[in-house]
Amino acid sequence: MELSVMLGWVMTVLHSLSSYWYFLQLLRRESEVYISTRSIIALVSLISGLTYIQMTADPIKSIIPLVSMAANIVFLVPVMKYGRHKKLQKLDYVILAISLIAILIWLVFKNSSGANVIIQSSVLIAFIPQWIGISKGKPEKLLPWFVWLFTTSLHITVVLLRWQNHWQDLAAPVVWIVILTTVIVLRCRYLSKSSFSLKI
Repeated sequence: MELSVMLGWVMTVLHSLSSYWYFLQLLRRESEVYISTRSIIALVSLISGLTYIQMTADPIKSIIPLVSMAANIVFLVPVMKYGRHKKLQKLDYVILAISLIAILIWLVFKNSSGANVIIQSSVLIAFIPQWIGISKGKPEKLLPWFVWLFTTSLHITVVLLRWQNHWQDLAAPVVWIVILTTVIVLRCRYLSKSSFSLKI
């Protein structure tokens, strides 16, 4: 079995388990689960996953985007039952607008690479509220984020092992490295400040 295929299995198992654990924890904090927010995230994840696999034409490279897409869509089922309603915010409209542009580029101009690169900006923007919340002390368990950082690093390794001179294959995992690292750094920074304040 090729190394990239073996890493693909490792990514699948670890990413799936950490996603399940994270979403389970999130559902226990019902006050933070909004139907509109999770629906937008599921839409962005869907576009990102489908355009990535069409762009790469490689199921091994596409494991992480597809697992993330499936997890976010499946998570919508309990969210529809237990989630709260909230009006769309300005940032939500920006994300939806970018998503629409990505869909047009993908379906009308048949450019999955361009659509996938564009949708990554929606992914980044979607995390801005979470970054702000974490920097202000929003509780966030770091274990799944470390696991996702590890699996995303493996994703980049797999892309390089199966390199086809297509730089767009690296766009999504690099964006996720930035997102995950930012979450971890912000949370650790807040915890270290809190610990210092308590000692004083």
